[in-house]
Amino acid sequence: MLESMQVVPVRILPCYFMKLDSTMRRLAFVLTVALAVSISLWPTPAFGQSAPALLADIGDQHTPRQLLGAPVANFVEMGGLLYFLGDDGVHGQELWVTDGTPSGTRLVRDICPGYCWSRWNSELVVMNEVLYFTASDGIHNRELWRSDGTRDGTWMVADLAELRWSDPQWLTVVGDRLFFAARADRQVGQELFVSDGTTAGTRKLSPTGAGLGPLSEPSHLVALGDRLFFVASDPAHGREPWVSDGTDAGTVLVDDLVAGPEGSSLRYAGSLGRRRAVLVHRGQVLFATIDALWVSDGTKAGTARIDLGSPAQFVGSFFVFAGEVYFQARTAGLGAELWVSDGTQAGTELVADIEPGEMSSWADPLAVLGDRLYLAATTEGLGRELWRTAGRGSGAELVRDLNPGPASGMYWSSNSGALPCTSGDQFLFFGQDGVSGGEPWITDGTSEGTKALGDLDPGPNSSAPYGADFGCAFLDSYWIFQATDPTLGREYFRSDGTAPGTQLLVDLDFQTSSLRQSYSLMFGASVAAQGRIFFEAQDSAHGNELWVSDGTAQGTHLVMDLFPGAESGVGAYSGLTAKLWFHDELYFAASDGVRGQELWATDGSEAGTRLVQDLEPGPIDSYPQDFVLYQDRLAFATSNAVWATDGKSAPVQLAVGFLPLGLTPAEELLYFMADCQVQVYDADAGSVVRLAVPDLAVPDTPVPTLGVSFCPHSLTLADAGRQVDVAGGRRSDHLRLFFVNETSAEGGELWVYDRLAGGSRMVRDIYPGEATSMRLDSEPDEPDEALIARLDSRVLLLADDGAHGTELWLSDGSEAGTVLLKDVNPGPASSRPRFLTPAPGGAYFVASDGSHGRELWWSDGTAAGTRMVADLAPGGDNSMPRWLTVVGDELYFSATDGHSGVELWRYRPGSPGPARVADLNPGSGASTPRLLTPFDNGLFFFATDGELGFEPWMLRLERGQGESGLMRSLPR
Repeated sequence: MLESMQVVPVRILPCYFMKLDSTMRRLAFVLTVALAVSISLWPTPAFGQSAPALLADIGDQHTPRQLLGAPVANFVEMGGLLYFLGDDGVHGQELWVTDGTPSGTRLVRDICPGYCWSRWNSELVVMNEVLYFTASDGIHNRELWRSDGTRDGTWMVADLAELRWSDPQWLTVVGDRLFFAARADRQVGQELFVSDGTTAGTRKLSPTGAGLGPLSEPSHLVALGDRLFFVASDPAHGREPWVSDGTDAGTVLVDDLVAGPEGSSLRYAGSLGRRRAVLVHRGQVLFATIDALWVSDGTKAGTARIDLGSPAQFVGSFFVFAGEVYFQARTAGLGAELWVSDGTQAGTELVADIEPGEMSSWADPLAVLGDRLYLAATTEGLGRELWRTAGRGSGAELVRDLNPGPASGMYWSSNSGALPCTSGDQFLFFGQDGVSGGEPWITDGTSEGTKALGDLDPGPNSSAPYGADFGCAFLDSYWIFQATDPTLGREYFRSDGTAPGTQLLVDLDFQTSSLRQSYSLMFGASVAAQGRIFFEAQDSAHGNELWVSDGTAQGTHLVMDLFPGAESGVGAYSGLTAKLWFHDELYFAASDGVRGQELWATDGSEAGTRLVQDLEPGPIDSYPQDFVLYQDRLAFATSNAVWATDGKSAPVQLAVGFLPLGLTPAEELLYFMADCQVQVYDADAGSVVRLAVPDLAVPDTPVPTLGVSFCPHSLTLADAGRQVDVAGGRRSDHLRLFFVNETSAEGGELWVYDRLAGGSRMVRDIYPGEATSMRLDSEPDEPDEALIARLDSRVLLLADDGAHGTELWLSDGSEAGTVLLKDVNPGPASSRPRFLTPAPGGAYFVASDGSHGRELWWSDGTAAGTRMVADLAPGGDNSMPRWLTVVGDELYFSATDGHSGVELWRYRPGSPGPARVADLNPGSGASTPRLLTPFDNGLFFFATDGELGFEPWMLRLERGQGESGLMRSLPR
C-alpha cells in the first residue's frame, strides 16, 4: 500500500492549442518546466486504486467572474481592520479581513467548508468590538453569527429557525443590544428579535400592551437614542411606526397614523439604499409615508406630519448637511428635486429645482466636502452629472459635465448603492467620460480637481461594479473598493487618490478554472458512455462547450466549438445542460448562436456533431432538458411540451404543458409534472392522463405564475408487486409512484399514485394541518437533492412532523406504514438530513445528531440500522459531506476532517470508516471535489489543486492500472 508518492507535474496543453493567441502559447511553453512536489495519501485499500490524475488544464486564462448576485463588499471597520465578504473561487462567499495591504488580506473562517456560500449579501455590523452578520454553516441555514476576527472566535449566536432558516436582516446596534428581523417559524413572517451577543440573550420581542401585536415584517430599524425605532405591522393597526427598549413591555406603537388595520403605507423610500429611507437627527427620526414627510421623537405627542405643499409621491435619500436634513421629494409641478428640513413645517422648503418644471432631476445627496453638499442630478441637456449646493436658499451648480453633452457622466450604479467614500477634502465615486466606461473617479469639489483614477477595464467597458451595494471604504491612507478587471474579473482594489496609485489590492479569485459557474452554480451533468465521458468546460477561446475524455490526458479534448468564438454553446443561458447517451450518440442542449438552445447529438467527434431539430425555429430557445430512456426512445422536455425520438426520425410531441419536469418512465408509462400537476403518458393508448389531485395551495392563481414549491415534485417509483410475463418479456404488476404534492388543506405531503387502486391519494398528513412536512431547500453550489429514495417496495423520505424537526422516515404506501424511522437529533430540533442517496441495501444521507457536526449517515430501513458512518471532523465541527456518489459497493464524496480542507473521500461498507483518497490541495487548502461521476471502473470529477482552478480529474480503481501519480500531462 502506498503511504506517499512522488509526483512530477507537467503543464498540459490542449490539443487545440494552436488556436490560442501568441500570449497564451508563450505562457504555456514557459509552464512546461517540471516541478516536483510530494503529496501524502491515506493508505490505499487492497481492492486497488491509483491516485487521482489531472486530465486537462482547460482554464487556460482567468475567466472573469461576472456572477449575478456576486458578493458585495459591505465593508465594516473594526479594530483598525476592514472586514468584507469575498469569494476566492475555492471557499465560496465567506468573511475576509484586510489591513489595506495584499499580504494582510486573509480569510477569517471557512464557515461553510469548501465551495459553498456561508452568506447571501449579509449585513456586517459591529457591537462592542464584535462583528455580527448572517451566515450558513451547512448544518444551519442563514442564522446570526459573530466574530472577533479570529477563526475560533467566529461562531453562531443562535439557531432561531429549527425548520428552515431565520435569515436575520436589518441588523441594528442600540447601545449594547443588537436588534434584527428574523423568521423563527416558517408559518410566520419576520418578527423582531434582540440579542446581547449570547445564545441565552437572544430572543423574540412580543408587545404586551393592550391591543398590541403580534408584530410582523419589521423593517427600517434605526437607533433613536437608547431605543429602537422601526416600522412593523400588527393585526389591529397595519403597518405603522414602533419603538422598543429591548423588552416586551417597552415595545410599543408610536402612533396609528392611519387609524385601523389598513396601515399608513409606510414604505421603503430612498433611491440610495434602504438605510437612507429613515434618518435620525438631533433626537428625532425622519421617515416617509406615501404622501408626506414625518418627524417623530418616538412618542405619539412628538410625531408630526410635514406637508410639502402638494401630495408627495416619493420622499427619501435623507442626508445630514450643515445641521439640517436634505432629501429628495417628488411633488406635483416640480418633479423629484432636492429639499431641506429642520424638522418643522416652517423650516421645510425646496432647495433647487435643478430640472425646471414637472421634469425630475432625481437629485441624490452624495457627500459633503467643506461647506458644500455634492449631488448626482439629471437634466435633459447634460444627463446625470455631478452638482453641488451651499444649502438652503443657495440653489445648485454644476461641478463638471463628466460626459459632455446629454449623455450621463455619473455611473448609475454608484448612485443606487452605498454612498461614495469621503476622506478629508476628497471623495471617491464612479463616473464615465464617454470614452471609458464607468470607472473610479475622485474629486476635491472643483472641476479641475475632478479626475479619473484610471481606466481599469480599458475602452468603453465599465470596471464599475454593478448591483445595488457596491461598497467602498477608506482605511489608513487608501480607498478600498470593488471594480472589474478584464482579466481577473470583479476584484478588490485600493487607491491613494492618484491614477498610478490605483492598483489591485488582492486577486481574491486567483485561479483559472474550466468549470463554468452560473448564478445558482448549477452545472451540466457529466455523462459516461462506451469508455468515454462527456462534460462541460470553458476556456477563453471557446467559451463553455462540450468536451470528451477517455480517462487519459491524451484522450481529453473539445468536441466542437458549437457557438464559434468565446461565446458559450452549451449552458449559455441556463447554466444547466441535460445530457443522455442514446443509440451511440450523446444528446444534449446547445446553441450555435443562430438558433437558441435546441436538441443536438454527437458521437464524440466534430464531424459527428449535429443539430437534431430546431424545435423553436430561429433564435428562440426550446430548452431541451430532463432526458430519459422510454420505450426504446429518448424522451425529453422543453419549456412547453414532452417529446420523444427514436434517433432516426424527427422528435414527436407526446404531450403539451407548461414547464414539464421530472420525467419518470415505467414500462409503457411516462410520468411527469406539467401545468403544476402530475401527469402520465400511456404509450399503448397514445394519450395523457392527469392524476386526480385536489386543488393546489393557490387554486385561483394562473399556472404560469405558481412557484415550484406549490407544484408536485420528487417523483419516485417503487415496485410493490411481482414480475409477471408480458409480451416481449417480464415486468412488475404493481409499480407505484410516490411524490410530494401541496394542497391548501394539508400543505406539502407524501402522495402515491397506485395504478391498481385506480388513482392518487395522500399517504399521510405527516405535519397535521396546513403545514408542509416535505420541502426542498437548496443553497448555491449544492448537488441535486431528493426528498424520497426507493428502498425495495418501500421508500425512505425526509419529512417534518412538527414535533421532531426534519428527520428520516419510512413508508410502505399506507398511512399506518408511514413512520418516523429515527429521530437522529432527539427532540424538536431537526437533524436537517440532506443528500439522500440510494445504495445497495439502503441509502446514505448527511445529518447532525446535535452532538456531532454534519456527518455521513447510513440507513438500511430499520431504526437499528440507521447510524452515523463516522465522525470525520471530531466533536461539533462539520465534515460537510457532499456529492455523495455510489460506485459499485463504495461511496465517494467530498468532505473535510477539520485539518485538511475539503477533499475526496471514499467509504467501503465493512471497513473501519471512510478514508481520504488524496490531499489534492495540500494542508488546509480545499480541493473541493464536485460533479463526481462514475466512469469506466473509475471516478471522474472536478477539483482544484490550489494552483489551478477547477479542472477535470480522473481516479482509476483497477488494480495495477491507471496513472502512477498526480500527473499533469497532455499530448506533446
